[in-house]
Amino acid sequence: MKTLQAVRLSTLKKEAKLLHKSIKNDYSIAVKRYMNLPHFSNLLPNEIKLKHAFQVIAIEYGYENWNDLRNDVIESDMLFRKNGVGLVHKWFKQYNKALLYHQRNGGYLLRFWNDYVICGHEYIELINLSDYQSEWKEIRYNWIEPKSGVAFKRLRKAAERAYLSL
Repeated sequence: MKTLQAVRLSTLKKEAKLLHKSIKNDYSIAVKRYMNLPHFSNLLPNEIKLKHAFQVIAIEYGYENWNDLRNDVIESDMLFRKNGVGLVHKWFKQYNKALLYHQRNGGYLLRFWNDYVICGHEYIELINLSDYQSEWKEIRYNWIEPKSGVAFKRLRKAAERAYLSL
């Protein structure tokens, strides 16, 4: 089983498409990846579709299905922008340290995979969430423990839309 590291959803989609394509090019290796999984043992190679490749990728990462993998990746990765790393004020491995820093210094408390960061408004602009200042205020600028579930839902939907448009 593969370990899921910080990865873009688009990268996993490409991986699935390459796997599906490889049925034609490198038949034996690709088919083994499918046939080793009980879900696909009854499939004939010519019956393998792209949706099956997405399922294989999900199973190889330890997920029941593609939607579960997709949702986890979106949740973990939607706020991260590589080109904005220079705009991050402080980076933490532990939430309690990030929270303490946030309480003392302000900013926006976000999560990138298993890390916590404090950033300023510049980063929020970069990820296209600066138009949601009332929502940020309602959640007290804390993505991890938002004070308002309703405001957080609106903000999260906007973040997901922005991420999926990358």
